[in-house]
Amino acid sequence: MEELKHACSALGLKKLFNSSGLDYRNLGMKDVLPTLSEAEALKLLSENGNLVKRPLVITKEGAINGYKEELWVEFFDTGS
Repeated sequence: MEELKHACSALGLKKLFNSSGLDYRNLGMKDVLPTLSEAEALKLLSENGNLVKRPLVITKEGAINGYKEELWVEFFDTGS
């Protein structure tokens, strides 16, 4: 749960959710998420990994998720 809290502070709560996933749609998260506290939303993410947007990498410096290569290059400063 601490890792998700850290990722939430780096990315924002909404960006942690896989909004295109089946579980997100089946649970009606579009409508439910705005009614949840941060603690409730993080608990839900920790209990249902399918709700987490992946790939997700959490470091001491921050967190990154999704598939935008340019953001990953910038995050890790690889110079590629």
